[in-house]
Amino acid sequence: MMGKQTEKLTVPFAGMTAFVEEELTDSLLTVENSGERHYGFRIGKLGLLVLRDSHSECLKNQRIYPVPKTHPWFQGMINLRGDLIPVFDIDRLVVSGNEDASTPIILVLDTGKNAGGILVRDYPCAVDNLQPLSPKPSLPELFETHCLNAYTEEGRVWLELNHRSFFDSLAKKIPIAGSAINE
Repeated sequence: MMGKQTEKLTVPFAGMTAFVEEELTDSLLTVENSGERHYGFRIGKLGLLVLRDSHSECLKNQRIYPVPKTHPWFQGMINLRGDLIPVFDIDRLVVSGNEDASTPIILVLDTGKNAGGILVRDYPCAVDNLQPLSPKPSLPELFETHCLNAYTEEGRVWLELNHRSFFDSLAKKIPIAGSAINE
């Protein structure tokens, strides 16, 4: 039983379903392993898909350590099992700029030096029955080069986010200590 439980937690987002009834959990793992299931999250009205086979996890009530003299959309750093992970509030940066009073969830995408966190208001959800959308819809400039493919599902648009290049581009916008903040 221990090996089966450990296997469930190594699949992206499987930890969210690890303690669901066995038949349901096993069917979710089968679909996920076959590469047919996507997981997505929303930033405002923008639907973003997590890259398949990416490690990801959700953290709630995690302390974020602010970094002085940085943009408000750069929330700071978290300590995740000894790794310092940057956390970004994309909603503040590009979509609405409004602050939500609810406790945000930190969606951590990837591990090690590629990891980054994004504040989200709801847990990611499974997104099935995606239909390719061509051409891609017009996107906020920030996402233009980081969205690989566009899909529709039940009238909603979902964009496949290359989080590695996206986090790299955000890191370049964070000022180095002592430098002026440039918008």
